[in-house]
Amino acid sequence: MTIIVSGFFIAMLYQGILASTLSSVIGHFYGEHISILNVVVSVTLLSGIIQAMRWGWEPFLGRAVGHWSDGSRGRLPIFISSLVFAGVVFGMISLSLPIGVWLFITLLALAGATILTTIIDTIALDTSKTANVVSFLTIYAVAQDVGAALGPVLGYFLLQFGAGFSYLYWGGAAILFVLAMSWSVVEKKA
Repeated sequence: MTIIVSGFFIAMLYQGILASTLSSVIGHFYGEHISILNVVVSVTLLSGIIQAMRWGWEPFLGRAVGHWSDGSRGRLPIFISSLVFAGVVFGMISLSLPIGVWLFITLLALAGATILTTIIDTIALDTSKTANVVSFLTIYAVAQDVGAALGPVLGYFLLQFGAGFSYLYWGGAAILFVLAMSWSVVEKKA
């Protein structure tokens, strides 16, 4: 059950909330047009570039993380550490920082998304080998899809409030920290 819940929340936070609200965050803190290295770009262009960078590195970083998690330490210690790291940088997206620092933090958050997604998918695949593969992976995939679909709804609901970005991103960080604690319990039982 921890795997299904983790897949749901990771998809909700990254494929749902972050992907759908990134341009809103940029616009909120930096305005509709941003000057980077004396080049003015729109919020949507910058958001698209940031997300395209993730899709560009994902095959390479995902593969490296997969090999790393196959090592002698196993997947859980890396996954738990990654959840904590991802929680910190996910929350920091909602801070008003200089644009260069904010971009770096956001790229770290997206790298965290790649790492978390790779490891939780691998854990799900490992677990499916001891269960009914088709039904387990179907439930897991549906949980991820529902999480990704609910993310924008929750995101834009919370953005109605004065401190909506803080609620949204620090709330997401809290979810990642709770997942890290849950997986720590699972690791101790193993």
